[in-house]
Amino acid sequence: MGRSEQLLSEAITKIKGWNEDVHLKAFQTDLLSVESIIKFSTSLRQWFLDSDLHCSVQILIYNAGILATSPRITAEG
Repeated sequence: MGRSEQLLSEAITKIKGWNEDVHLKAFQTDLLSVESIIKFSTSLRQWFLDSDLHCSVQILIYNAGILATSPRITAEG
């Protein structure tokens, strides 16, 4: 999960380089957007329903952080 489709693709390529048998799915998500988070949740749920994988879920959030910023309000309020 991350905002940049390019960085997500690079992360998948790198991880598959370590283990080519791993099952990966990237979801482009902006954690500052409630709408984007809901879309991610819906997409993840649908992916589980569509796949016949019976395994644990491990999530990598590929997102940069900033410390000590002023308070902000999301676009949705």
